[in-house]
Amino acid sequence: MIKTGLTLTGLLGLATLLPSEKSTPIPSIESKCSLIWKAEIGKTSFRTNVVFKGDRVWIGSNGNSFMDRGAIEPGSGVYELDRRTGKRVRLFANEFFGDMDVNGILCHRDRLYFGNDNEEFLCTDLQGKIRWRNPTSGDIEHEPSMLQTKSGAAIIYATEAGEVKAVNPDDGKTLWSYYVREFDGWKPGDNRAVFKVKAWFSNTGFFYTRPLIVDVNADGVNDLIYRTYSGNLLALDGDSGSLIWSIKEDYGMGIGFTVLGRGKQKMIVALKSLETDTVQHEISFYSLRGQKLRSIAISEESWSGGLNAYSINEDQILLNSRIKTYRIDVNGSITEIDRSMPFKYTSWDNELVDGYRNSGNALFADGFIPLSNNKKAIVVLNQQDNGDTNVGFLEIISVEDGRILDRLSVQSGGEMPPVIKDVDLDGDLDLLFAGYDGYLYCYQLPKY
Repeated sequence: MIKTGLTLTGLLGLATLLPSEKSTPIPSIESKCSLIWKAEIGKTSFRTNVVFKGDRVWIGSNGNSFMDRGAIEPGSGVYELDRRTGKRVRLFANEFFGDMDVNGILCHRDRLYFGNDNEEFLCTDLQGKIRWRNPTSGDIEHEPSMLQTKSGAAIIYATEAGEVKAVNPDDGKTLWSYYVREFDGWKPGDNRAVFKVKAWFSNTGFFYTRPLIVDVNADGVNDLIYRTYSGNLLALDGDSGSLIWSIKEDYGMGIGFTVLGRGKQKMIVALKSLETDTVQHEISFYSLRGQKLRSIAISEESWSGGLNAYSINEDQILLNSRIKTYRIDVNGSITEIDRSMPFKYTSWDNELVDGYRNSGNALFADGFIPLSNNKKAIVVLNQQDNGDTNVGFLEIISVEDGRILDRLSVQSGGEMPPVIKDVDLDGDLDLLFAGYDGYLYCYQLPKY
C-alpha cells in the first residue's frame, strides 16, 4: 500500500552521510560463527518477532518492500520454516490483492494472531488456516498483546489510525475499544469502501510499537502503556480500555522504554532527547501513575537512540543510544558503556565532519550469551556500518564489566532485533539475524 512501510530509518529521519576515508573492515560474522542455514523471507522491521514451537518457527514479512507501490506483492505474509534446516514449510496470509505486510505475531494455544497493512487482524491455526478475520480501523504494525482480564483472556491490538481494541481470542468479538481524540480511521458502521480508498492515500501514526504490560492502577489486572508515534505516553485500563492517564512528551521520548523495579516501586524509564540548540539527553523516570519522578542528564553526543530496552532483572535495565549503552539500576544509578567507533564523514554540503560508524539506531537482541566466568553478555545490533553502508554489525558486550568482547559484521544492514536461542535444537545457542537483503540467517554462536 502506498502509505505504509515506516522503517527504522524513516521513523527517526536520519541524514545521509558519505564515508570520506576507507574504513577498516569489521571481522565478518563467518570468521567466528558457523552458518547453519539461511532462508529467503523478504524484509523484516524492528517490530518483527519470531515465534518458536516444536520444530517450527513463524515470522512475519514485508515482502520485497516496506513501501508497497501496488496492490500485488506475493512475498509478504507469514512464513513457517523448519527450524533445523531453514526450509520453508509454507507461506500464508499472503492473498494476491492488498498490502499483506506482517510484522509482529502472537502465539496463544496453538493459534497465531497478527495484523497487516491491509487494515485487517487475523487468527489462524499453526498451518495457516484462517479461524477468524476482523476489519480494522487502520494498519497494524506491531505484535499483539495477551491480557488476563477479570472476564477472561483478551487479545489486544492497536492501529496506526489511533484505536486500541481488545477481542475474544476464540471468535474475535470486541470486548472494548479505545479511540484517541484525533482518531480519523474506520469505525463499525462506516462505509468500508470509502475508507479503503482514503486509507490508500493517507498516512497515520498513532500506535506503532508494542505497549508495556503492567498493572498501573493496582486492581490485579495488567494495563497497557503506549508510546504514540508523536512521543506521548498513555496508560489504558486492561479491563475496560478507559484512559488512566496521558503524558505529552512530543518527539523527545525514546521508543525504547521499559519498567524497572518491584511492587509499588515500579517505574517507567526512558531515554529522552531535549529540544535545545545543542544535543542534550536525559534518562527520565515516571511513576506508574504518570508522574515524572526525576531525570538524569547523560553525555550522549548524537541525536537518535535505541529502539528497544533490555531487562537484566527487575532491578536493572539497559537502554541504548546511538553510541552508548546505559545500565540503570532501581536506585537511579547509571553506568555508561561506550560503544562509539569514531569516523570521518563528508556531509551533504561537502563538509568534512566527525561522526561514528555506529548507525543512528541500535537494538538489543532477544536473549543473552552466557560467559565462561558465570557472567553474561548482551548483543547490540547496529542497523548499518556507516563506514560501509552495505553491511551492519553486532557488538557482544559483557553486562557486568561493560567490555566489548567482539564486533562482527553481518552481510546486510538490518533492523529486526536478533534472537539468541537454540534455534536448530542441537543443544547450542544460535543467533538468528534478518537483513535488508531479504534473508533470515541462523548462525551457531561461539563460546566467549
